[in-house]
Amino acid sequence: LKLTCQMKNLNIFPSIGVCNSLLRALLGSEQMELAWDFLEEMHSQGMGFNASIISLFIYKYSTEGNLETGLKLLMEMKKYGIKPDVVAYTIVIDSLCKMSHLKEATSVLFKMTQMGISLDSVSVSSVIDGFCKVGKSEKAIDILKIF
Repeated sequence: LKLTCQMKNLNIFPSIGVCNSLLRALLGSEQMELAWDFLEEMHSQGMGFNASIISLFIYKYSTEGNLETGLKLLMEMKKYGIKPDVVAYTIVIDSLCKMSHLKEATSVLFKMTQMGISLDSVSVSSVIDGFCKVGKSEKAIDILKIF
């Protein structure tokens, strides 16, 4: 982050890709507060976020068992003018499935299709796998037929 401060002093601003990498490093080293500060700094400098940057935070919260905050972030993306993408939703779906919240995960799949977001094999297979793991193979087959 010292480097980004030095860059700003020279009127050089990091690209979204560089910011994304810095956020990954901060989140990976358990520096959530610093990552949020950096995100706010990006916003104050007029740098737009994209869905992949917010997805980093959703993933971090979800993998730490704080899915509620991850879901809140997913809903707040619109506040920043960002349309959630298949990656953001798949992170949530996968977390819901790992917590055996399969009805909610299925609901998210339907919501994605209603919003015009194309499903990918990962999002659908997460739900199918979740149903199979709890012995509900009939439901898994139903999901496969629907999607």
